[in-house]
Amino acid sequence: DLRALGKIISVFKNTGGSSHKIFVKLFETAVLPVITYSAGIWGLREFKQLNTVLNKAGRFLLGLPPKAPNIATQGEMGWKSIIYHTRNEVLCLFCRLQNMDHDRVTKRVFQWSRLQHGKNWAYNVKKFLDNNDLIDIYDNQMDIGQALAMSEPILRDIENNKWQSALWNDKGLINGNKLRTYRLFKVNLEPELYLDYNIPRYERSSYIKLRCGVLPLEIETGRYNGTPYDGRICKLCNLNEVESESHFLIDCPLYEDLRTVIYNNAVDIDANFLELQKSDKMCFILNNTQIAPQVIKCVHKMYNRRKQHITR
Repeated sequence: DLRALGKIISVFKNTGGSSHKIFVKLFETAVLPVITYSAGIWGLREFKQLNTVLNKAGRFLLGLPPKAPNIATQGEMGWKSIIYHTRNEVLCLFCRLQNMDHDRVTKRVFQWSRLQHGKNWAYNVKKFLDNNDLIDIYDNQMDIGQALAMSEPILRDIENNKWQSALWNDKGLINGNKLRTYRLFKVNLEPELYLDYNIPRYERSSYIKLRCGVLPLEIETGRYNGTPYDGRICKLCNLNEVESESHFLIDCPLYEDLRTVIYNNAVDIDANFLELQKSDKMCFILNNTQIAPQVIKCVHKMYNRRKQHITR
């Protein structure tokens, strides 16, 4: 519910912000239960509009603009889509009905529905469990903990596969979608550890925008003003290269001093860092949690320098 989310965001702003863990906890206790209310009944169907609240919450915490790709927002937060949660609610309700006393009317109705050959709630649950190798939950009386322990890895894999499919869907674009760089270093639907670092949100935002392909570089702004991909050249150096995330982070001479700070930290971890290919260097820099605090601060300074030169 957007009103519940709005209240959390209001509290977040009025208190000067909070940690990633606290924000997520508030979302899971105050917003998610509203979204998934009575999902035990309807939760096998996907209502994509429900993910709007999830995506808005993620973009706010990450400091991303409204047009940031939802796939990247979901990837950074490591959040499962709403249907993952509603399917769990369905399983919980099914197990409660399975274990309910036989003298209760609800239990008798449930048993009757299982014997019917028409398409009803019990039929749909059975079909879902059968399609995902979870039919043991339907055939055997399990408590909620047992059922969720059995289903969790399977539902997680379904969610991860769906996310990966969207991440790699170029939709027929010759140069790929705007996440063509993101998918080089982001491989699993897991929350990023840097979110828990004690770093100001405004500094972290520049770094996250770079990761998610929405930092206002030429490669991104050219998309909206109709400039062909090959024409989105960096205006701040003489290399005559497209100002991509890789050019910004690895190549552009304007940021050489700040890049040296990043490289020195990387060499301390891997002595062979300087021998890596350009794409491997970028992946190392954006994936290594040990140097993430230094990288975040340097990327923020790099982008501030860029803005100063662009406005001159």
